[in-house]
Amino acid sequence: MTTYVVSFMPKDDAERAKLTQVLRTFPGVCPIHNYCWSIMANNTATEVRDKITAAAPNAKVFVMKSSGAAAWRGSFGEKHNEWLKKNL
Repeated sequence: MTTYVVSFMPKDDAERAKLTQVLRTFPGVCPIHNYCWSIMANNTATEVRDKITAAAPNAKVFVMKSSGAAAWRGSFGEKHNEWLKKNL
C-alpha cells in the first residue's frame, strides 16, 4: 500500500463535497486541511488522480507519493496526528 498526499482546489462547495466523498473511499484517509489529504491506496498516482477527477472534472488536483519525511502543525485532532505519524 502506498501513501499519497493529495492537494485539490475545487471550483465550488459541491465539487469539494464530491472530492472528499471519493477520497473517503480509499483504504486509509486522513485530512491534513480542507484542501489537502493523505491517503493510502493500491494504485499509482495517475490512477488516484483519475479516480478523483472523474467525480470533479473541473477541480485542480495534485497527487504525490509520500517520501516518508514530514512535519506539520495543527492537524485535525490527535487521531489524525497519530495517523500521519504512522503512515507518512
